[in-house]
Amino acid sequence: MSITEYNAVVAQRVDVASGLMIEGMLKLLSEQGFSEQSKGRPGQVHLEKYW
Repeated sequence: MSITEYNAVVAQRVDVASGLMIEGMLKLLSEQGFSEQSKGRPGQVHLEKYW
């Protein structure tokens, strides 16, 4: 998948306007094989939610 195709997928699947950017990006990355880091379990994705 080229970067242009990847960006098109991200643009279609992440709803920035409704505040779902973090959840949408986590879902997209999970589907690509990445996992969220948590205490005691290493992963490739670290998120910080401020609100």
